[in-house]
Amino acid sequence: MKNWLYKVFGRQHGEPTPWTSMHYTQNFNPDKMDNIYQVPDFPWVFLGGKDPMDMRIAEALMATTITQSPQIYGHFKDKEMIDFDVRDIPEHDMWSEEEMNVESPRIEQRIEQLKNLILDGNYPIFVHCAGGRNRSPTILAAALQRAIGESSGERTSYFDLLSQMKEERPNVGPDDAMVWMTADPETKKQLSSISHEDAWQHYLSQGDNRQRYYGRLGA
Repeated sequence: MKNWLYKVFGRQHGEPTPWTSMHYTQNFNPDKMDNIYQVPDFPWVFLGGKDPMDMRIAEALMATTITQSPQIYGHFKDKEMIDFDVRDIPEHDMWSEEEMNVESPRIEQRIEQLKNLILDGNYPIFVHCAGGRNRSPTILAAALQRAIGESSGERTSYFDLLSQMKEERPNVGPDDAMVWMTADPETKKQLSSISHEDAWQHYLSQGDNRQRYYGRLGA
């Protein structure tokens, strides 16, 4: 299978994960840890964590954006930021196939909901889960990919979108399951030189050996 770990997150399959959900052990830049990601194509959309300060920072960034380009973004002035919280999507150390089948429709619904909010462009949006590491980046990447496609007719790489987020939020590091449940079909095909069904079966077959944060699926 193609090794896409290195392209997206700069590490080979089997290398230690350079972050955990609670703290960062390698490749740690304290100056960027708490950075809020502002989406370049839709600068009224932000990614962060559950800390209330994160939303305050996003609101300040939105105010700056309005001040710098009032003719474009002035309609956002004095509008309350939407708190798009995806903590209703559970996190599991190991996802079972049954759990994925249950959650996938709800995740799809959340992606579509976020995409529509982005394209409406009526309110600033703050997207977050608990740490802005796994659930919210993947759901945001999927929503952005669709929003860009519908607004411009161009296809944007799912992995490129995640990589851009990671530039501002180094703790971004989704797990296998969230990638599989949010990625578009073309991206899933890119995960492997074999069929995506075989790749999926390979992932499921790992059982307790499955590794979180892009594990066996990208071997």
